[in-house]
Amino acid sequence: MVEALESCFEDMYYPRSVEEVRDIIGKVSQDDCNIVPMGNGTKVGEYIGNHVQRTIGLSMKKLNKVLEINQANLTITVEAGISLFELQKVLLQHNLWLPVVVQRAELRTIGGLIAENAKNYEKYSGKNIGDYVIGLEFVTPEGEMIRTGGRTVKNVAGYDFTHLLNGSIGTLAIITKVTFKLKPKAELRKTVLIAAADLSTGNDLLTIVKKMSLTTTSFHLFTITSDFDPAFFERAEAIGVISLEGVKATVEDHISKIQEGVRQNGVVEKVLNSTDYWENYSSQYSNIPQKYKICGKVDKRHLPNFIDLTCESKKIFAGFFIDIGTGDISMYCRDEEVFKDMHDRLEEFTTRYALPSWMVKKRSHPLYRLIKNSLDKKNCLFANNLVLSINDSVTRK
Repeated sequence: MVEALESCFEDMYYPRSVEEVRDIIGKVSQDDCNIVPMGNGTKVGEYIGNHVQRTIGLSMKKLNKVLEINQANLTITVEAGISLFELQKVLLQHNLWLPVVVQRAELRTIGGLIAENAKNYEKYSGKNIGDYVIGLEFVTPEGEMIRTGGRTVKNVAGYDFTHLLNGSIGTLAIITKVTFKLKPKAELRKTVLIAAADLSTGNDLLTIVKKMSLTTTSFHLFTITSDFDPAFFERAEAIGVISLEGVKATVEDHISKIQEGVRQNGVVEKVLNSTDYWENYSSQYSNIPQKYKICGKVDKRHLPNFIDLTCESKKIFAGFFIDIGTGDISMYCRDEEVFKDMHDRLEEFTTRYALPSWMVKKRSHPLYRLIKNSLDKKNCLFANNLVLSINDSVTRK
């Protein structure tokens, strides 16, 4: 992935140690370069704005070692370039688990996920990846190496600088090492796929899942794409996905209750190992047509009302995705006219329930600007970042 981006940069560097990172920073910062940190480069292209000064790519993909596993304290320390897939593979050998699931985990590096504060698809009862970080090592734009937090949970005290880089998208510092707090591997992890013949089934599923929140790790409702197991979902209007984990007997009991509840509505379902689902099915999320896309967030209390709105509007949009755990919503429209119609309906919905507007333009927070100016005085780290740039002239290429 990084190799495909090399043409976007004047030079590309692949350091193998924190010392090399510091040397590279020292070398290129003297030339007033714009340094764009990344892992495998799977997401960085979405954030690159118009060209500024000489732009250098800095990929951390070769800093990919596991440095320490502490089973007694449920922690692991790794270099920032290791992929989430490789990290989870190592953890499972020790009956441990980082409760984070993302698409294309084999390509997503730990440092990149923290820098993005990436969405965790198993967030119904969990958190984003940055919330599991208890220690960081990073290099500042001036080449200084800083360590925050600790390697054990009890050592994390005082003012919390560890989470300063969550969601900073490579604009404040370059993450080189991470320590995570972990969970013991669950005795059983299963995912139930539900072929919903009608969108209104979503509210029935919501009622069922609320009764078993202790084992539920994710709950998604979304439209079907053409290649999402067409034989099984042939007559379905939407797919419900419920993932559960915990003690074997409890998970199996909750699966039985889900099956009993959905079958009363004539709904078809099947059960998969959660690992198989996330590896083989979840890529379909990104296959929903996205030419005209509206994203937003709905308070969980209003999700039943939003599902009702979706039922009323289902004839005009191309697809949708709802993460019941986080309230994140994506609506996909076939053309600009439908996009405007759907936008008006959503604005009416937010007004009715006193929710924030869906169409607020993202801008960097004033406090972030102060931190950026303090840590990166020359504005040399990802100066052309579309989301967090302190330069209002940065636009999409």
